[in-house]
Amino acid sequence: MSLDIATEAVICALDVLSSNRLAFHPVSDLALRMRMSTASTDETLKSLEPALLESIETHGERCYALTSLQSDVQTHLMKVLDAFRSDRARLRNSLGQQSEVHRLRNEFAFNQDLMGTILEGKERHEQG
Repeated sequence: MSLDIATEAVICALDVLSSNRLAFHPVSDLALRMRMSTASTDETLKSLEPALLESIETHGERCYALTSLQSDVQTHLMKVLDAFRSDRARLRNSLGQQSEVHRLRNEFAFNQDLMGTILEGKERHEQG
């Protein structure tokens, strides 16, 4: 069985659902994580029923949980989610490094300006 997981938004939702398989997550919470409207999220996730998800209605809102899966589907899904988590961790690390480089560049530019100001002041003092 092929999962045909096409979008990062679906992977985000599956990641949330796999982290707590016993809980049903409201579609509004999943929509925030997927960065989609509630209606689009509900429509997208409905297409994954019953192969991956199950749903219930609670307080007038559909809530989703990861359903019990066949072992081959479970193995494939966990590989996809592990790759997603790894890519997300690498991206966070890369963004952190870029932020540090930017901070160091700003600090270097400030120090250059400060050194220039000090040298100008010294030259004026020696000339005067």
